[in-house]
Amino acid sequence: MVGFKTDFMVRSFDESIVTSYPKPEAVVHWTHAATCEWLRKIDLAEFTPNLLCAGTPGALMVYEPTFTAETLAEILQMPPHKTLLRRHLTTHFNQLLGQKIVAEKRDALAMGGLPQLVPNMRIKITKKGLSLPRKKSKSELCIDPNELLCPEALNHKYPSLSQT
Repeated sequence: MVGFKTDFMVRSFDESIVTSYPKPEAVVHWTHAATCEWLRKIDLAEFTPNLLCAGTPGALMVYEPTFTAETLAEILQMPPHKTLLRRHLTTHFNQLLGQKIVAEKRDALAMGGLPQLVPNMRIKITKKGLSLPRKKSKSELCIDPNELLCPEALNHKYPSLSQT
């Protein structure tokens, strides 16, 4: 991201956020450690070790249009049959970001065209040649060498990363 400044990131977690949802303007400044602390505060501490190598800052949760509570549950390796835990996570995630952002994420996914973000996704650059095309897996995203993976500038209605 152009103009990104690491000093805007917040390592410590403000416990008042849990009682005053929604707070997307605070979440965009969270580091990975603050995300882990939020999970502990909402009683999901047993899943935080699964997040240690995932690198999930708050800006990813807010700005990525395909990052939903279901994506976070997959990163946390929460079993699909644990429906009450998944519902608990979904409730807190949606309250944290607010209904407006959650609705926009839902609309973006419904429109299609965006690859679904999954923890084991592999990005491959397509090579032009005369070889036979092979079947790609669900967790594989093939892009053209001239195509950008991320936009040069963020054009969104979400909170900005500027210091408030």
